[in-house]
Amino acid sequence: MDPISIEMYRKALRNGKEKVFNIRIMIVGPYDVGKTTLTKRLLGKEVNICDRQSTEGIDVQTECCKVSLATGEWMTQEQNAEENLSLQRLVKLLNEQVQKKSNHNEQVLKEMETHVNTAMQDNKRDQHDLSVRAKQDIDEEVQPTLSQPVESPIAILSSEASSDVAIENEKKDVVMEILHLVNTNSDKLEKCLEEYAKLGMWDFAGQYVFYTTHQTFLSYRAVYLLVLDLSQQITALIKDECFIDTAGLKLCQVQETIDTWMNLIHSCAPSSQSGIPAVILVGTHVDMIPERYRHEVCEKYFREIRSYLKNKPTRFHLVDEDIAIDNTVVDSKLVALKQKIVEVAKQQPYWGEEVPARWILLERELMRLKSAGIKVIRRTLLEDFNQAEDVPISTEELDLFLKFQNDIGTILYFSKEVLKDKIVLVPQWMIDALKSLITAEMFVLRNAPAVTEKWYLFNKSGKLYPDLIDAIWTKKNNPDLHDNKEHILLLMEHLNIIARPRCFSEVGSEIKVDYFLAPSSVVSTSSAPTSDTDRFMCIVYLLVDVGPRVLRQLLSHHIVTSTCTLGQYLAKNISTINRLTRVFNPSLMDIMFPPNGDDTNLDTYDITLLTAIFQNIVPSLSKQEKDMIQRLREERNKLYAHAKSCQIDVNDFQTYWNDISSILTTLSQQCGDTAFEAKILQEIQRTKVSAIPAGSYLDILKTWFGRIETVEDELQNMSKRVKALELNTKPSPSDS
Repeated sequence: MDPISIEMYRKALRNGKEKVFNIRIMIVGPYDVGKTTLTKRLLGKEVNICDRQSTEGIDVQTECCKVSLATGEWMTQEQNAEENLSLQRLVKLLNEQVQKKSNHNEQVLKEMETHVNTAMQDNKRDQHDLSVRAKQDIDEEVQPTLSQPVESPIAILSSEASSDVAIENEKKDVVMEILHLVNTNSDKLEKCLEEYAKLGMWDFAGQYVFYTTHQTFLSYRAVYLLVLDLSQQITALIKDECFIDTAGLKLCQVQETIDTWMNLIHSCAPSSQSGIPAVILVGTHVDMIPERYRHEVCEKYFREIRSYLKNKPTRFHLVDEDIAIDNTVVDSKLVALKQKIVEVAKQQPYWGEEVPARWILLERELMRLKSAGIKVIRRTLLEDFNQAEDVPISTEELDLFLKFQNDIGTILYFSKEVLKDKIVLVPQWMIDALKSLITAEMFVLRNAPAVTEKWYLFNKSGKLYPDLIDAIWTKKNNPDLHDNKEHILLLMEHLNIIARPRCFSEVGSEIKVDYFLAPSSVVSTSSAPTSDTDRFMCIVYLLVDVGPRVLRQLLSHHIVTSTCTLGQYLAKNISTINRLTRVFNPSLMDIMFPPNGDDTNLDTYDITLLTAIFQNIVPSLSKQEKDMIQRLREERNKLYAHAKSCQIDVNDFQTYWNDISSILTTLSQQCGDTAFEAKILQEIQRTKVSAIPAGSYLDILKTWFGRIETVEDELQNMSKRVKALELNTKPSPSDS
């Protein structure tokens, strides 16, 4: 192969940049609202409305479609088309390099012509001689560069050619094809130069049981479609076999699922950019509404959702236009939805961002391995491929490349030390693996009846034993699951889906156990709060246990650094603290500055003290965060410190729960710790499903409140007896 051509190819890779356009669509929403049907219709697939089956986990289609940037047209792709697209991208990159060089040569000519014309005007008398000299200058300066036609890529880089270029035999055909296309004005070249956005679809299951894994696959680099059934009011109860409400029923409100999804989406938002990622509200089943009322009903429905979210930080994610669609074959609103998706995608900060051109070769290799049916590879395999390339990248840049591919949804890669040695090429494969271990009973019975008995034990205890894992994966008949068992389990630990329990003997030595705990998979049968008192205790637990934990973590995030402890921070602000004697009373001062000289202990800080600190000596906290903390303290005082009753009815419970859980979820997202955030979210969800957790603290608290109620009853009886006694002992008029 011509060494000049090879050098031109290498230079394009080494110095080039590529603008990338990706549209990752996340389709989310409650159970049974038509998300999968919508997904198929967006992709132009046939839909049988009568044959409806619930999505299990997430249905991922990463290479399903491309969108023309010139026309906005959606075009479906053949499976594994990405490998061919990478070739087109290399052609486009090299052609840009050719054009830049050509433009440079043309600019040299123009500058010299300008110089000649100026000189001629200044010295008309010597016009003839000057023209001759200028012509000679042009010939001398331009001739070496233009020794061959400008259009030829070989000529463009002739002065930069390298005579010693080694390239593997298997790469020659690819390079030759690229160079051939660039050197010809063919239709193929024109096609390669067209710009497209890659489009992928992620259809998320609506069942409650899958919510614990969904957060793993959410990304801020996506456009979200929150799909809702327009025939259901947002306060309507919907059935979910995997959900148990506070009355022990398998029912939840539509607005609860809206909150859950909006909070999950908000949790992956960059803290510095409000409104990212964007959410489009999509209403389905328009055809079930009488035609004369459709517009009015749809407008009212979307207004109610926006009104419901108006005081919540999640409202900023909603875009300005809502779209309602029906189930008819031809629906103009479907076209409008496609246009809106592209419009919103173009407004995102990552649209058209530049990445190194040399990443194309690595991406092409990943696609080649995926096309060969390989699900998971070791990172070392990609490292070896990278080192064999003409333009290898550093280890640090390789890590950046893998993180980028994970963010756009092409692969799954986690940079944590225990997980970074494996790259999951097919996200759907990992989703199916997680789904098979945490899925609902109805899916197990449908797909794996042989393991039903072991599954029931898992459901009751939350203990996940290796033999159950093996039994389920054997049923799946997928050897890749067994080969990567340790990696999958480590990933589930990392995502807080399962945990390795630590057990100790009476003498303090650790006892190894052969099971994992998966608390989110335990089905509660008796502990859901069915009484007003239990509902009260559920709210109290959020306020006196979960709330302070979130605020402590938030305080640490704002003030504790490697060079400043909590005690040192308080000491630096002692003058402010001393001035605010009405805020920081003696009891609070003793907690912050222990009289015995011990270090201050953050675990002893309650909501009262934490609120005082946040409001007065933490300037980095936003006003919105301060308002939420103040509201949390007020709710605590009203429902706990100054409680007039130890009971909350169903309607009030729902209001309190939505408000308090929303505050805690939002504040946990500002703590700078995704693992802590996920843990709090799971605990909030688990508390509502399972009522209050078992434990001596809560047992004592419940007993204490029970005694308060008894004392109140006794005081009322005593008050009645005193009044009766006063009436009996009151002197008559005749005695006076």
